[in-house]
Amino acid sequence: SPTSSGPMTSDPTTSPTRNPTNEPSVQPTNIPTKSPSNNPTPEPTNEPTTAQPTVCCADRHTGYQVCNSNPWCSENAQNCGNCGGTIMSVPLERTGCCSWGGDCSGYDPTNNYGCQYLQSDCEGSCWGTWHSF
Repeated sequence: SPTSSGPMTSDPTTSPTRNPTNEPSVQPTNIPTKSPSNNPTPEPTNEPTTAQPTVCCADRHTGYQVCNSNPWCSENAQNCGNCGGTIMSVPLERTGCCSWGGDCSGYDPTNNYGCQYLQSDCEGSCWGTWHSF
């Protein structure tokens, strides 16, 4: 009979072992990933906005490109008229030119803003002929 220094069991167990794990579900790729760029893509900008025209007393002597600097002039049409302007959206886009015989070729509109931006000014107080572009 065997000799032992400890208690004896009739059916000893073997040391437990772990079952092997399953194979990976995705095989690794051999292609390395690209290195990060030194020039990252900039953040997107906001959508462009369309400038809204400003309605005010536009100065005739500037070709109706800017508002009269006196707030009183923009209070109403009568005040604006007294200031030599017209209530409208600025800047006014030129749609023609004023001439006093012939066409407008070679004529510089900055030589006479007050006649070159509105047909009514051209044919009225300027006594000219309006030519549409």
